[in-house]
Amino acid sequence: MSTETFIRRYNIPDVTLCDEIIKWFEDHPEKQGTGVVQSREGKPIVNKDYKDGTCISVNDINYAYTQPPLRSFLIWLWDCVNLYLEDFPELKNSCFAMREGFNIQRFLPPSQGFKVFHHERISYQVCPRLLVFMLYLNDVEDKGGTEFKYYNHVEKAQRGKLLIWPTDFTHTHRGVVSPTEKKYIITGWYGLIPAE
Repeated sequence: MSTETFIRRYNIPDVTLCDEIIKWFEDHPEKQGTGVVQSREGKPIVNKDYKDGTCISVNDINYAYTQPPLRSFLIWLWDCVNLYLEDFPELKNSCFAMREGFNIQRFLPPSQGFKVFHHERISYQVCPRLLVFMLYLNDVEDKGGTEFKYYNHVEKAQRGKLLIWPTDFTHTHRGVVSPTEKKYIITGWYGLIPAE
């Protein structure tokens, strides 16, 4: 009997969308910044020993929908979230949305990545997070995947593969640094919102 991991995988129908998102990222250097991590006090900090890379944080979802490759991604992502709910129907009773936007990230060899084990609910400020998603935008053959600590599993970075999983400590994970290849991902969260 296999162990349930609550991690689901979905493959984007047209992988050229990944290339379009990478191009959008590279065409907007003015939006790029250093990747940040959350402190236990909920403050964003730069700590390159933990996470080192370049990031565009897309916090305005309305703006994202005006950008064709991002709009296409978000529409498909919501379809995948609904497939996830079919596997775990208890979540259908939860009121949630993309509260924090999402990040497009680039990690360069030989040392960049989110290198330390972490989970997505480290502080009171982010405790509404319910689900995390991550889309690999390119293939990485030399390491470069995602290691899930408690499942003894490394997910391979494959262009167009989306992962969705719960945000809690049970899914502690880290990026596996590639010593020779670039890695591009999109990652973000769906969080609980007050019921109307």
